[in-house]
Amino acid sequence: MEYLTSGWRIRRPVRERRMAPCSFSCPVGNDLPEILYLVEKDRMREAWGALKSTNPFPSVCGRVCYRFCEPACNRGRLDEPLAIRAVERFLGDLGREKGWEVKAGRSTGKEVAVVGGGPAGLSCAYHLRLLGHEVRVFEAREKEGGLMAWGMPEEHLPRAVLEEELASLRGMGVEVERGHRVEGRRELEGYEAVVLATGRNPL
Repeated sequence: MEYLTSGWRIRRPVRERRMAPCSFSCPVGNDLPEILYLVEKDRMREAWGALKSTNPFPSVCGRVCYRFCEPACNRGRLDEPLAIRAVERFLGDLGREKGWEVKAGRSTGKEVAVVGGGPAGLSCAYHLRLLGHEVRVFEAREKEGGLMAWGMPEEHLPRAVLEEELASLRGMGVEVERGHRVEGRRELEGYEAVVLATGRNPL
């Protein structure tokens, strides 16, 4: 038997915290291992909170997401990937059923204008409210939601589900001006910052 007596004796393993492949593949950046761990422990409210910390529309994504995370799931090497999108839909629907709410952050006194009320603009408004900023969204159409409202068939995304998700943003204090197309810079004067999220085909 060979005994090694050189530098290997002083080597120690280095532990690193790295992003799981499923989370790395998620465009939203959900902490999926943490969420799935909390679900497994039956800590549903905490799992919902962890999901909502990154995703303002879990009930929407749980229905229409392309599931980029599932092909990357390590479990697929053993048998089959976890049904992550189904878990997201379950948590989103459970949160709506239970009436769970996300509170806006402590007010900073700063106001931000978001031009465009589609998924990008509304997600931006959501995270700005989590940071405590006041947010006003300008939407050219008569209803916010963008592709969620105009591009998704009813059978894939029921409008009642979408409306509840949008109402949760308004409940956080996100103000939406519908039917308001921003025509010039003067309308945006006085805001601390302006976010342009008009989409690919603004009206």
